[in-house]
Order: sequence, then structure tokens, then C-alpha cells
Amino acid sequence: MNQIDPLNAFLSELVAVDTDGPILYLGRLAEVTDSGLVLTEADVHDCREGHASKEAYLAEALEQGVTVNRRKVVVLRRVIMSVSRLADIVLEDSTGADDLPEGRAFLEED
Repeated sequence: MNQIDPLNAFLSELVAVDTDGPILYLGRLAEVTDSGLVLTEADVHDCREGHASKEAYLAEALEQGVTVNRRKVVVLRRVIMSVSRLADIVLEDSTGADDLPEGRAFLEED
């Protein structure tokens, strides 16, 4: 993979990968390849199977933690809309950065 790929800055970080469909991925970015991203200790959430929208599910995960349901998953680049570090996500009802539930991710940082 090209060493200047901006996603390389997120390696080993906890990330949220939003797709162009109903699937949301949360996990630790383990590898960036030409064809996709490899997440470990991941949660794959299909909004069609529950009542929570992507935003609502993400807010819930940030507040309550996430249940890991995949040891490893590959997310193809062709379906990715955005990638964010969990630590960078701002909840809609937050008034400022100090209000964020910092450290409430589903895994402890190394």
C-alpha cells in the first residue's frame, strides 16, 4: 500500500468505518491495503437488523461500549464512505470537546 495513504495515520487506533449502505464497522485498524481496511476486535452493525440508525448506534457504542462480534474483518474500499477515529467523534448533543465520553471505547488503549 502507498505509504502516504492518509489512513495509515489511524493504524492501531479504534475507528468507525461508515459505508454507503446500512453497515457500520467499529474496530481497531490493523492494516490498510489497496483493496480495503482490516479491522480487528471489530463490531459489524447492520442497521436493517435493529432499530438504531448509524448515528444512534454510534452514540450508544461510545456511551456503553461495543460488543466485539468479529476477531477480524475486511472492509472493501469500494463501500467505504468515511473513516474516523472513535476519539474524534463528536456526538450531536455535545456542547464541546470536554463533554465527550473520552475513553469510553469498547477496548482499552494499549
